[in-house]
Amino acid sequence: MKRLILLLSLFLIAGSAPSATAQYSELMGRVPKDANTVVLLNAEKIFSSPVAREGRWQQRRQAAFEAGVSALPPQASAVVMAARTDFEFGKSVWELSMLRSPDGVQIGEVANRFGGTVDSIEEKFAARLPGDHYLVQISDRVLAAHTPANRQDVARWLRGTDLSDPTDRHSGYLREAYRYATEVGTPLIMALDLEQVASEATVAERLGRSTTWNGSEEETRAAAKLIAGVEGVTLGVTFGEAVRGSIRVDFSQSPDPLKEVGKGLLIETLEKHGSMIEDFRDWSPSVRENTLLLSGQLSAEGLRRLLSVLELPASLAEAVDRVKLSQDDSPESLTRAASQQYYRSLVVLLDDLRTKGKRDGVKTFGQAAIWYGKYARKIDDLPLLNVDPVLVDFGRQTSDRLRDAEMAMKGVGMRTSVRTSGNNAGYVDGDYGYGGYRSYYGGYGTPYSSNVTTNFNVARSAVRAEQQADNVVRTQERVSGAAAVQQIWAEIDRASAEIRRDLTAKYQVEF
Repeated sequence: MKRLILLLSLFLIAGSAPSATAQYSELMGRVPKDANTVVLLNAEKIFSSPVAREGRWQQRRQAAFEAGVSALPPQASAVVMAARTDFEFGKSVWELSMLRSPDGVQIGEVANRFGGTVDSIEEKFAARLPGDHYLVQISDRVLAAHTPANRQDVARWLRGTDLSDPTDRHSGYLREAYRYATEVGTPLIMALDLEQVASEATVAERLGRSTTWNGSEEETRAAAKLIAGVEGVTLGVTFGEAVRGSIRVDFSQSPDPLKEVGKGLLIETLEKHGSMIEDFRDWSPSVRENTLLLSGQLSAEGLRRLLSVLELPASLAEAVDRVKLSQDDSPESLTRAASQQYYRSLVVLLDDLRTKGKRDGVKTFGQAAIWYGKYARKIDDLPLLNVDPVLVDFGRQTSDRLRDAEMAMKGVGMRTSVRTSGNNAGYVDGDYGYGGYRSYYGGYGTPYSSNVTTNFNVARSAVRAEQQADNVVRTQERVSGAAAVQQIWAEIDRASAEIRRDLTAKYQVEF
């Protein structure tokens, strides 16, 4: 989430869900008052919907979770994720993920599974785990993961939450998101409180660089004032016979001036940050009072892209999945099972990244680079305990290669800028100005009027030559960047085939 994701939100009208309040109340009661980001997901409602039944989503949940495709364990009935996000720098001050499971939860085995340290904080069973988070058993049915793993912060969080009214201390915008999830019944809500996030000067500067906005200076100032007054955005999805969504941006005044360009600005912003969903291009915009809306249907790929934000800590998901390691398991069997899971998850991540550009409409090297960096971090976060050391080293090398690809793609833009900066149309054969000072004045003793046409043609030719030179540079850098990335993928594929052969021979099971 970056500083000016000002045009992102989903608003959906759905039937009432009497159990929604019970699903969320205990979870929301643990969200700190300084949260400005929240995600609420009612898994029971989603997986019991007509579109889920037709697509056999419930039957596929376990396989998707075990393969690493889904971060949502099959036993989870509700999820709440919250954060205090620094929108200016795009980082979280703290993050909190909570799961409710009707079957109950436990974390004893998980602490062993991930090499954690068992603890007790504020009379709650806890475990400090690698990956900079604490796992805390809130109740028999609720488990939470808190990042960063600062014990004092975790203790203060537990002491300062769990109030009688789960939303009485949250911002008005997040309280409204909670109302949509409980009273309206929207099964998936993602809300950002953006009050006072951006200044008018910052917004005006960005509008000036926008390829969508072309208003006058006065119109730009008015639009900047309007956008800087954004109150928040909410993203959500309903599941009926089809999956539908809307994008809602709430302002302090009517956004009618953005009625014609709001959709374009949203798409431009999402493309810039590598978060575009192609379905949005077909959605219909509208303005209602102080809200800008964009509504339409989500495809299977669009929904999958949207749910990719649910990056729950692996330890939290596995705890709810009731992972148990028998004391009778031999070290070799533990290593074999852990290594198979690690390799399977790694392959799924690589396959997903390989097809992401075409699937999600990634159009620039800069957008693709963002996802290469994210997937490198996903690989780094895979559970390592009991995994074969050779496979751990392969995973580290793979994430390093993805970061190499990330830098190669980022370098395309930087190298292009450096090389094209030397193509100056104002300098022609040693003369300055359009055609140079000597040719501009026709040289010593030559009448000015006799050379106007010649000088204009020289200037036009110089500009055309600069544009052609720039295009050559851009093409060269793009080809070079694409070739570097292709070479990295070839290395990953060769190494993957080799490690698979070696592990299959070593453990006598398929990898």
